Amino acid sequence: MSLWKLLNISPFTYQNISWSGRFSAVAPMLRYYSHQPPSPDTILINERAVQQMQKVCADGGSLRITVEGGGCSGFQYLFSLEDPGATAQDDDICIVYQKTQVLVDSDSMEFIKGATLDYNTELIKSAFRIIDNPKAEAGCSCGSSFAAKD
Repeated sequence: MSLWKLLNISPFTYQNISWSGRFSAVAPMLRYYSHQPPSPDTILINERAVQQMQKVCADGGSLRITVEGGGCSGFQYLFSLEDPGATAQDDDICIVYQKTQVLVDSDSMEFIKGATLDYNTELIKSAFRIIDNPKAEAGCSCGSSFAAKD
């Protein structure tokens, strides 16, 4: 099996997700994705990120990725953990893989389509990060912000 895991392209309904019922209130609006052949419409998740999400989200929580204005290059990536009982937003894209979930709002997904979610460990810090973003033309040296391509 490949080191890189791609999650996406075949949306399916809430009823097809047997292990997670917490988004039932907004199921008609949510788009769920499972692992599928490569597609430029979502993000890649590498093995290190999957392993870390399984550790920190073991209670059934989710990793949320948000892109907002700021940082030294114009836009910045924000990562947060959602509680297991949290309700997803109507425009969230829920990527489910190996019993982990990544939530990305549709506006943020436009900035990170085709990028890779990674977990990086260094002496100074360990953190999730977005790498190989085809929607970014430049980034800062710390990797937390980027300038978007036109």
